[in-house]
Amino acid sequence: MTDSPTKILTQWNRHNQPVGDSSSLLAGFLGQVASNFGNFPILYEKWTQVPEEYKNNVFVNTIQANFVVNDQKHKEYIFWSLGKKWKDKRCRLFDKFHDWEKSVEQNIQNHPPHIPQDHWAIFVRYRQSNKAMDMSNKNAANRAKLMIPHILGSKTLARKRDELELLHGREFSRAEMYQVSHKKPDGNFVNEEARELHVSLMCYLNFIVI
Repeated sequence: MTDSPTKILTQWNRHNQPVGDSSSLLAGFLGQVASNFGNFPILYEKWTQVPEEYKNNVFVNTIQANFVVNDQKHKEYIFWSLGKKWKDKRCRLFDKFHDWEKSVEQNIQNHPPHIPQDHWAIFVRYRQSNKAMDMSNKNAANRAKLMIPHILGSKTLARKRDELELLHGREFSRAEMYQVSHKKPDGNFVNEEARELHVSLMCYLNFIVI
């Protein structure tokens, strides 16, 4: 990725989340950066183990070369987003190239063409360890519990909140945004779980106010 002749201005809300039209451009760009394992090698077990030197180098020479981002809080958000996208891309690659019917050595030989075999070997051995498989099973179980879809599509909650606040000239609360993202056009919640969670949220917020 080369420097852009004109850097893209970024907009951020009071929660230090990207909003506005540039937010989708930034998200897509970060996805490309995180998917390049030349930037952040696949061999590390966790994002926190990726050297800060690598992250800062990408931030200065790639992110700031294309987007106007100078605030420390915004940098922290970008690192968080890169970490999530890096983790997701690793999972997709593992699912695509790994075959549980084959031996470890066979899976190591079948490495993605853009990833060094020695890096892939470390990654595969880690993913097949008891520690990694236990964590994967727990994550799968947690995802199965998420039975409450939202209606925002690809638009982030932060961007939707920003649009509503600009339109109405006031701040929108957490409870209001929950309704916006989980109520259908007919005014009903997307499912019973969403309605029950909203009731619990309102009870909690009323208790805090009292």
